[in-house]
Amino acid sequence: MVHKVFETFNEFVEIKKVLGPHLPLIIEKALIVSANQDYGANLREVTMLFLELISEKYVRVLMKNHGMNFIDKIIEVGFGIASEDPEIYGEKEGTPPDFALNMLYSYACTVPNEKVYPIFEKYLQKFGTSQNEHERAAATRIIGFIADSESCLGNVRDNCKSLTNFIVEKMMDNSKWVREAAGETVGRFSEHVVPDFLD
Repeated sequence: MVHKVFETFNEFVEIKKVLGPHLPLIIEKALIVSANQDYGANLREVTMLFLELISEKYVRVLMKNHGMNFIDKIIEVGFGIASEDPEIYGEKEGTPPDFALNMLYSYACTVPNEKVYPIFEKYLQKFGTSQNEHERAAATRIIGFIADSESCLGNVRDNCKSLTNFIVEKMMDNSKWVREAAGETVGRFSEHVVPDFLD
């Protein structure tokens, strides 16, 4: 039933008169479902898709009516989902951590950089220094995801030295998950954060 409800919301997302008045409540419920590992991946995919569509259609409304509170919470939950143990999902493609990365990227693209990057920076610091290896890996992967011209490339370039040190540190992490994420991020930085990163 929850799956059907959010499928319906996704169909109606273009009609602001339908969702607009109830947006805070629906976002709160979507976050609860998305973060709950007891729910199936298909349901969580639908609720994260809803949150992604909200970034594309309602981000200005959210900022005008609620400041950055909802966006901050969505990004925090996204970091948490991206930090789930990949071994839970085996070799499956399209897992909740993958959906979370796409959702986070969408907010990095649609919210003005000067407002969204400090939020990402806050959670990169928190998750990147965590005792939990999967949280460190998620933070490392996420910084690579938002380092392109569609999202936060300018901010990443401005902080290139500290982020490079962060990535190098993660390349030497004790966890294979963190080192793997660092390798992916080196690839993304080498493609987008040039020539600063390579220099």
